[in-house]
Order: sequence, then structure tokens, then C-alpha cells
Amino acid sequence: MPSLAKIFAYSFGASVFYQCYHFIGTIVYCEGISMEPTVRDGDYMLVERISVYLRRIKKGDIIIARQYCEHDNCNFVLKRVQAIEGDSVNYISPKLRKPVTTYIPKDHVWIEGDNKEHSLDSRTYGSIPYDELEYRVFLRLWPVTSFGWVDKVFK
Repeated sequence: MPSLAKIFAYSFGASVFYQCYHFIGTIVYCEGISMEPTVRDGDYMLVERISVYLRRIKKGDIIIARQYCEHDNCNFVLKRVQAIEGDSVNYISPKLRKPVTTYIPKDHVWIEGDNKEHSLDSRTYGSIPYDELEYRVFLRLWPVTSFGWVDKVFK
């Protein structure tokens, strides 16, 4: 029978791991081409939640957001924040195929993929509530040849 100290140590370790994963961040595998060339299909990225919790997401940040959830099964998108609450955005509406100007409401952000031709983003579904943001991407881990900080500005 395990000792009380061992049970406590395992419980404490599991709790620390959960807290780090839930509140600090994790590693994510990226699929798709909507953020190329900044983030490529197959990249592994280090992401953090502290900026989201503290509401310190800025224009230019790359974020992961919940797109929609059905029966606790969520789809996520990885996009760049182009505008924050109070900003106005000019864009070509994919639905109307003409220029449109929209205002970003309180507690919302406007997100777009860097690869505009292959991205479903706020130009299609509008601004998203800040509460849908999950992570801020900040470091590419893989491939090793591309290891480094993620650019805040798409070039």
C-alpha cells in the first residue's frame, strides 16, 4: 500500500502539471495553410494563456481561438489579430465581393490568416468575442531549422 507521502507527492505533481497546462501554456501542432508563410502546416508551436487571461492581446499577435463547439468537441483556428475593440476595419467581403467597413465592438477582436487567399476568418464570420481566445502563439519549436520567436508583423 502506498504511503500517504507518496500519494500526496503524486497528487501534487499532477496538480502542478494541470495548472501549468491549463493556465500557462502547452505545445500545439499546426495544420493547414491559412497562416503561411508565418506558420506552416506541420509546425509545432509553444503557446501561452497568461496574455489571454490578463487581456493583453495586441494587434499583430497570433492567437488560437475556439471557432465553434458542439457537444464538448471544439474546433480551433490559428490566426493573427488585425484589430481590437474600438478599431474599424476595411476589407473586401467574400460574401458581397465589395469593400466593407466594420467597427470592432467592445470585448471583440478581428482575426485574419496571413495567407488571405486560403483563410476563413473574420472577413467571413465577423469579429469574435475575446472569450473565444485560448492561447497566444510565441515560439516555433519545430522544424528545428525554423526555431525561434514568432513575428508580430506579417511581412
